[in-house]
Amino acid sequence: MAKKQNVQYDPYDYNPEMEKYGVRTSAKKVRKNKLLLRIVVIILVLLLLFLAIFFGCVTYANQAGRFTVNLDPDAIEKYGITLCESYEEAYGLGAWADGGTGPGGKPNADSNYESGVLIRGQAVENMDNITEEWMPEDIDSANHSGSHNGDANGDGEIDYIAYTFYLKNVGREDADYNVSIDVLSVDLNADEALRVKVYRNGEAITYGKRPVKGTEKDEYATFGIDKFFPKDNKVMDRNVTNFKTGSVDKYTVVIWLEGWDPECVDDIMGGEVKLSMNFHIIDKEAENEELV
Repeated sequence: MAKKQNVQYDPYDYNPEMEKYGVRTSAKKVRKNKLLLRIVVIILVLLLLFLAIFFGCVTYANQAGRFTVNLDPDAIEKYGITLCESYEEAYGLGAWADGGTGPGGKPNADSNYESGVLIRGQAVENMDNITEEWMPEDIDSANHSGSHNGDANGDGEIDYIAYTFYLKNVGREDADYNVSIDVLSVDLNADEALRVKVYRNGEAITYGKRPVKGTEKDEYATFGIDKFFPKDNKVMDRNVTNFKTGSVDKYTVVIWLEGWDPECVDDIMGGEVKLSMNFHIIDKEAENEELV
């Protein structure tokens, strides 16, 4: 019997021995397959990163709170006006800017006072409907600072949002400012039964939407409302003048779903409303009072 020759093949050449097993390939094809595999892996990794970022943003949006207070950064930089979350911050810390060497309207550099431009309220999940009569009478008292959401109907669940904060003028000049509450988003028309009560230095105004067409004559359609929303996406819009240096404006904002409102029905269950309260300084030098 003839001895089988030991033939070695170049891996880049056609290999008849491999063809017997139904396999015919080349190094070039292997490299191409590896490249495609790497591309697929990279795409999958990028997709996973995108999904992680997306769901992270959704989670943040749902958990970051449905009520925020924002102050234009220029208010601090140019005018020395700042937000304070507590009574102690507003009245107990730091010196006024005109008593030191701080530049412009800023607080003194050696002050212990920490200024702020953003306050975020605590979110309330599954807020049930109530009526204003059930809420505590001292909701705007000096005992409250920051978030003090509450349970008005006694079932152990939070059913209204309450937030107390302070606007402080630590600058060298008196100022005028605009304050508005904007509706950032609404699901399932939950804002139709919404009530927003704003206390400024103890004086309160309750805002609500205009009655839905066909319910204008229903006395409960405007139950507890002092003023209507000026626009569907704006709860209130007001200018405050002569905010003197060294003074403090105290605000308490209370938000609830009014159970007596005819629009407070099962259809809005699971709905959501996100609000933002915004402060801007009115530029006195601008002829048309543009907001800075």
